[in-house]
Amino acid sequence: MKNDWHSIQKVSSYISTISNKMPGYHIFHEIMNACLTAKYSSDFNGKGLIIGGGGGKEISIIQKSFPHASLTLVDQSTVMIQLEKENISLSAQIQYVVADFMKYSFHQKYRKVTSCLVIHFIQDKKFFLQKVFDLLEEIGVFFLYTISLEENKWDEKYWRQFMLNHQVTKRSMGSPEANLLSY
Repeated sequence: MKNDWHSIQKVSSYISTISNKMPGYHIFHEIMNACLTAKYSSDFNGKGLIIGGGGGKEISIIQKSFPHASLTLVDQSTVMIQLEKENISLSAQIQYVVADFMKYSFHQKYRKVTSCLVIHFIQDKKFFLQKVFDLLEEIGVFFLYTISLEENKWDEKYWRQFMLNHQVTKRSMGSPEANLLSY
């Protein structure tokens, strides 16, 4: 069931625990929102792309700050998209696309692109980043929040302590990599 994004249990578990497992999860979203609101006025009506829904956190923040923006959310999990639709206010300005970002053919450019905790699942990271770059308008911005799955014992020790501080049990902890990759 590893990486089974089509399981309601896995997706629900991910949504309910990710902020306790990832250092800076809320801060990333605060920084993203602060940067976007500093750059664009609230009446911004451009296009934004969210790669991987993650339960709707990004799209709900962007939608609240920019209610006139036209947003596209692409995620390969129908379950993730369904839960996101249930957890955020519906808007005619949101297009939900159930597809693999790496294979999907886009037909427009975007002013804002975000990708939160997605790229570590991607084999060809260079292709992923090039595709994002190609989808950005000339003055567009890209927000990327990622982790390194390279072996680094100090990071692993810090990550484990972070999870313990946020009441993630040792039993459910496993290795940090297993925590993320098991979703």
